[in-house]
Amino acid sequence: MKKKSRKTSKSKIRFLLAFVVFGTITAILGYNLFSNVLSIKRMNDSKKELLAKINELASEKETLEADILKLNDSDYIAKYVREKYFYSKKDEIILRIDD
Repeated sequence: MKKKSRKTSKSKIRFLLAFVVFGTITAILGYNLFSNVLSIKRMNDSKKELLAKINELASEKETLEADILKLNDSDYIAKYVREKYFYSKKDEIILRIDD
């Protein structure tokens, strides 16, 4: 009977050891999975923010390109200087009206 008792005792120890090893492996893999999912979520959030910034910068680029085209027009430059810096032509009076 002692042999049977030893076998069951060794069997229980082996089962417990296998349970601990597989439990540890499962915990490590679960932690890695969870951290990778969080990392992917952060990257997706960052991607959304960067895409929004790209769209904003593209809009700003279009505006600046339109301004460049306007600045190539001498009539526009003359009008802009007169409005912005109160530059007047000869015998012209500038009246400023506050809104």
